[in-house]
Amino acid sequence: MTRTRAAAWERWQQLGWPTTHSEAWRNFSTKPLHELDLAGGIVAGSAVPQSVVAALPSPRAVFVDGRYSAVLSVASEASIQVQRLTDEVADRIAGTVAPDDAIESMNRALLSDGLALSVPAGVEAGTLHIVHIVTGKGVAHLRVVVTLADAASLTLGQLHIGLGDGVYLVNAVTEVTLATGASLELGKCVREGANGVHLDAVHVSVGPNASFESFSLALSGARTRTAITVSLDGAHASADVDGLYFGKGRAKLDHVTDIKHAVGDTRSSETWAGVLDERAEGGFQGVIRIAKDAARSATRQLTRTLLLSNDAEAHAKPELHIDCDDVTATHGATIGQLDPIEQFYLESRGILPDDARRMLIRAFVAKALKLAPASLRATFDAAVGAELGEVAVADDNEDGEIGDGV
Repeated sequence: MTRTRAAAWERWQQLGWPTTHSEAWRNFSTKPLHELDLAGGIVAGSAVPQSVVAALPSPRAVFVDGRYSAVLSVASEASIQVQRLTDEVADRIAGTVAPDDAIESMNRALLSDGLALSVPAGVEAGTLHIVHIVTGKGVAHLRVVVTLADAASLTLGQLHIGLGDGVYLVNAVTEVTLATGASLELGKCVREGANGVHLDAVHVSVGPNASFESFSLALSGARTRTAITVSLDGAHASADVDGLYFGKGRAKLDHVTDIKHAVGDTRSSETWAGVLDERAEGGFQGVIRIAKDAARSATRQLTRTLLLSNDAEAHAKPELHIDCDDVTATHGATIGQLDPIEQFYLESRGILPDDARRMLIRAFVAKALKLAPASLRATFDAAVGAELGEVAVADDNEDGEIGDGV
């Protein structure tokens, strides 16, 4: 075992699984995961269907059952420097993950595979997709390390696709460092299998005049948890951390964010939307911290959840921790149901009740999807459409006259 793996394994042994006594994990019990063979890897199921491969975006780096697939990958442009995250590379870029984060210690100790991406100074690198496909059962620990030099830019799409009904855990970590003036757009789409569990952590350091924009889309899986931590470390740094989750059945979709304004003249924004049907449970916990020396910082935080069933359950907890007077900060949360007047309006024009309901849901979702990176929006929209049965939505809903929902 390498130095990095050994140190991380020792820390994991000390910390163990998080419990609901921790505020960040209060809505997500890890007890169902305790019996998993964490080091066993994924036992592959069937081959990836050609129909799935044909629908994958390019350029792309593809991982199947926790291992890189050269056959399914399509090379990116040369401006993006890509390395496999071997033990040697992992030791060299070990990072500064918080020592009290048990899940990430587990990830570093038992790393299955991953990538180190870097973009040189001043280069506009375009878009790269990283696709993780699971066909079988077991556990995969995946990591992506992204470094953008001064004034570099990149759009990164991360797609997680679960096939079959095997029981599995994906433990995915993304580390991002943005130098002065750099810009990263990060889009994540999680469509795990019916019995798949997904733990996702993103850590971002944003330098002076740099910008980070992320959009997280969670659509399926037995249990998914996305945790995003951002530190605005330089003047005029900015972060837009947005997301959408759509749960059905007994799915449990949890989202936790922590944004720190470490210095003054920084900006952040969060907008999250949730749609929960049947007995699904989902939620958002967002903490924004403004340090005592972070004067003239500005932040806003909004979460909206649409409940489609009396048995669905939503949690919303936006928080502001402000240690400085000279700031602008707002937050808000709404939880509600479809507007019956809007549904009646559609039905009165000859639209069937089920179709009217789907149109209102799609309109609510469409407003959230506008926040996704432009180059990834079509992929995300198609994924949402598949969940909704590909119901068409009229363009004149864009301003929200129909489908505000809550």
